[in-house]
Amino acid sequence: MEIGLNEIETLLDTLWDAFQEKNDEWITPHIYGPAGTGKSTAVKEWSKKLAAKLGKEWVDYDTLTPRKVREILSARDKYFVFADLRTTSILPEDLQGLPNRNEDMAYFVPLDLAKLLSEGAGVLVLDEFSDESRPNMQAALKKLVRERRLGGTALSPQVFIVAISNSIKHSLNAHRLPIPLKDRFVVFDVRPPTVDEWAKWMNEKYGDDWDKRTLAYLSWKPSDISADVEEEEVREDEYLPPATPRGWSYVAHMLKHVKDEKLAEALIRGKLGQAGERLIAFLKVTPLTFDEIAKKPEILKQCTTEELVMAAFTIAENAEKKEAYNVIKYMLLNINREIVMLTIKLMSKQNYIAFFVRAEKEPAVLARLRDLGSALI
Repeated sequence: MEIGLNEIETLLDTLWDAFQEKNDEWITPHIYGPAGTGKSTAVKEWSKKLAAKLGKEWVDYDTLTPRKVREILSARDKYFVFADLRTTSILPEDLQGLPNRNEDMAYFVPLDLAKLLSEGAGVLVLDEFSDESRPNMQAALKKLVRERRLGGTALSPQVFIVAISNSIKHSLNAHRLPIPLKDRFVVFDVRPPTVDEWAKWMNEKYGDDWDKRTLAYLSWKPSDISADVEEEEVREDEYLPPATPRGWSYVAHMLKHVKDEKLAEALIRGKLGQAGERLIAFLKVTPLTFDEIAKKPEILKQCTTEELVMAAFTIAENAEKKEAYNVIKYMLLNINREIVMLTIKLMSKQNYIAFFVRAEKEPAVLARLRDLGSALI
């Protein structure tokens, strides 16, 4: 089943409710999708909301000290433990526990994670699940998913397991699930976010603390938001990674803070690869100033496509100014619809509303907006 990233929380809520009603049927959601699309982040954010709904304090296992573990175990019902295990980075004994001997018997002493997840609520994420190829590790994971046991320790009925994998199409290391495990999963194939979905997430997470020029570029080149995994050798032994939504998020936030141009370009290349090279070229376009555009809007007719995209960003950034309305009005009647739509998309919510308040007073402008599509109304 293919789903959007924004649908993960609803699906997990549904599965959690069903799991609590009849938890003797251990069906584990397995979320597939391209690397860097935010699968792990979506599950983590869902777990925080679930903890709040249950009235428990959310804690991340990776941040816990031994002292904090003991504190949680002494009042386990107050806490919701989130644990993200990178299956490719652990050993079977990390799940089994430590062997110990008591007179003529041997047993395994459970590790702290097993103790935490055996006594209260939480979410256990098995990340990079399909990338794991070691036979002994696969056997340990199979036992965990099928029997819900960490070694000899049974998980609490309030612990929900979620597997996450990079799909075979997008990962060089991913492999198909073994047949005995397939009936233990309900599989969701997550498609990469659209540019609009990505921008909405960035606004929710960072507000104005990210560089909207990246949105201008992606609106112009939307296919660059995500790329299939293809190892490409460029310039001697340098390897440039494929672009991912996670990489774009990093770059958009970084550009707001890194002022050194050479460092910024190195970071862009390192996170976005060849798409980053195109972004760098785009950012080097010398933009018209807002005053130049406001003084003579017809100058836009002489611009290249790259210059128009950058002009859309500049106009949107100055949309609160009185002169901006006349510029956008000119664009509506004289510039291609994609640039007009991009300009409005890049506006802040406050400026967006102010623009339409003015537009409603001019029937010709409002009619033109309607002609451009319902997305603008």
